[in-house]
Order: sequence, then structure tokens, then C-alpha cells
Amino acid sequence: MIRATDALDLVPGIGQRTEAFAFRAFDAGTGAVLGEVQPARDTTITLDQSAGTVITRSLSLEFDEATSAQLNPITTRIEPYMILAGVEYPLGHYLFTDPIRQDYAPYDDDPDDVRSTLSSALGDRMSIVDTELENAFEGAGASAADVIRRVLEPLPFEAEVDDSPSPIVNAWAAGTSRVNVLGTTAELGDYLAPWFDHDGVLQARHRFEPALAVPDFDWDANNVVHRGSITRADALAYTPNRIVVVGNGETAEAAPVVAWCDVPSTAPHSALNIGFVRPHVVQAQVSGVAQAQALADNLCLQQSVSETIQLTTVLDPRHEAHQVIKFEGELWLELAWSMDLSAGGAMRHTLQRAYRPDPVVNLPTVFT
Repeated sequence: MIRATDALDLVPGIGQRTEAFAFRAFDAGTGAVLGEVQPARDTTITLDQSAGTVITRSLSLEFDEATSAQLNPITTRIEPYMILAGVEYPLGHYLFTDPIRQDYAPYDDDPDDVRSTLSSALGDRMSIVDTELENAFEGAGASAADVIRRVLEPLPFEAEVDDSPSPIVNAWAAGTSRVNVLGTTAELGDYLAPWFDHDGVLQARHRFEPALAVPDFDWDANNVVHRGSITRADALAYTPNRIVVVGNGETAEAAPVVAWCDVPSTAPHSALNIGFVRPHVVQAQVSGVAQAQALADNLCLQQSVSETIQLTTVLDPRHEAHQVIKFEGELWLELAWSMDLSAGGAMRHTLQRAYRPDPVVNLPTVFT
């Protein structure tokens, strides 16, 4: 995780800094740098990150006639950078996913002089992971970390994967997307939803309890939040307060496997506060009670989104995924953000409230 420093925080009473952006193109086959490219003027350039989507990051770009003529969207890759006080901060690695060329009428009545512009949404390297398996793929009891490494091995990028003792017994048919294998294995292995960082490296990290984490950013200690931009929402009427995992695989004891997790009693939609249990039942191919409990705990963290907040800050290129933010004295887990890649642009964040877990003595138990 990238930790916050004071270097990018606005100085109280001043609130000014210099910002710029650069976009570099390079060839996917050779890796050769093609040079900097300039997006078309007067266009909006947006970079979005969301932990709940297949392609976790997307970038929208449009190029003028001259630049479009130099780009081959099939083989060209784009890497944007934010430049602050002469320091470059990478913002990821992107592929053209749905390029559109717009032709314009010939110049000077020359029928061969047709000009085109290029616009596209670009996706991060998860677009490469979203390819089909050529052969059937089996976990065969290997650890979740080994399964993730195996399914990513043929792909042209680096991955940093935390070790995991959780065995994976699932099997996938040929033609299944590698994203499907990655997502299922991450859930069963007690990982956060994998993502690509600013350097284009895939991150598969263990789930953590955000309410007990050291915050990556402290927005109470600086002047980055636009106070008039804050909106709040909740889904308390429909949010489950208990996650139940039922194993549908075979175990050595041939006995049913069931595990469950309750949201913390401090959450406004907990059974203690609303007076009844609202369960959500998930069936999964787990190898035993320990893995079922880890999955229940993970889903409890992911699916108990009861209170969210959206707000706008100044641009900050240090934000990645699954980071913890202190705001108004509370801890929040960042679910998504969106950056306007222009000097003086804004950054929109979606945060989920982090509730402190109950004492260990009151934690849910596993039963069979």
C-alpha cells in the first residue's frame, strides 16, 4: 500500500500547487517507447477505479487527427503520469478496448485526404486477464496463492500474491475467463478483490479489517476535501447482517460444512440494533470449516455496505485500491474513485464506513 505523506497535502492557508499530466505510448509487442501523445484539446479525460467491476480501472481518451494517424489501437498501450513539482507519479497501464475512428470530409476536395479522430475507453491489464482458458483448469487442492500464480503464469505482466493456506478444489472448463478463476480463488483464499496498481502490477492481498487498520490518508489533518461536495447514502433496509456459507463440496468427514459471520454490533443494521437477523446464504466449494469461515468473514466485509459517503478532493495520484481513510474522526474503506486528468481537476471518492468488530468473545463460531 502507498502510505500518505505530507508532500502532496495542501499547505493550510495557501492551497496552491503546480500540476501537469503526460501520456506515453509504447508498443505492446516490442516494449519500445513510442513517445508522448497529446489528447485532443477541450476534451474530458477521466480515470476511474472501482473494486466492484471486472475491469477495475478505465481511462477515456480522444486524439486529434495528427495523433490518431500515428496510433495503432491494437498494438499501442498508454501510460498516463501526473507531474507534481517535477516528480512523476504513474497512474497505470492501459489497453484500447473499444476504439472508434471518426472520419471527416476530405480537405481541398481531395478524395484521398480523409482525416480521422480516435476516441476510446481504455482498460487496465485486467483486460488481458479477461481471456479464456485454452484447457480445463483444476485447483486439485493446491493453495489459493499457487492457483492464482498458475492461472496468471502465461500472461505478460508481474503479479504480487500473498501466500495463502486455503486449498482450492474447484475446477473450471476450457473457455472459462481467467477473471472468473481469479475472482473465485480470491474469495475462497481470503483475499481482497485483486487489482492492478499504478505500476501495472497485479496485487492479490489478504483481506484485512479496515476498522483496525492504520489509515493510509488522514483527511482530517489537511485541506483536500471540498466541503460542499459531500453526499451520504445507506442501504439499511435491505443490507444483510449475517453471512452464512454452506459448503457444497466433499469433505473427509462427509459432513455438511456451515460457517457464519455477523456484522459488528456497532453497525446500524446489526441484529442487535434492528431486532432481527437478516441472513444472506452463499454456497461455495470449500474444503472445510476453516476455509468456510474465512470466506464468510470476507463476504461479511464486502457485502455489509450499509453506509457510504461520496465526496470530492483535490487530485492525489497516491490512491490505489482498498485503502483506509480517516475522515470526520471515523475510518472508511475506499470503494472507488474517479480523477479528472487535467490541471486543477477534481477527484471523486466513494467510501464505505468501517465498523469496529465485536470483542473476540462475541465473534461467531463455526459449526457443522
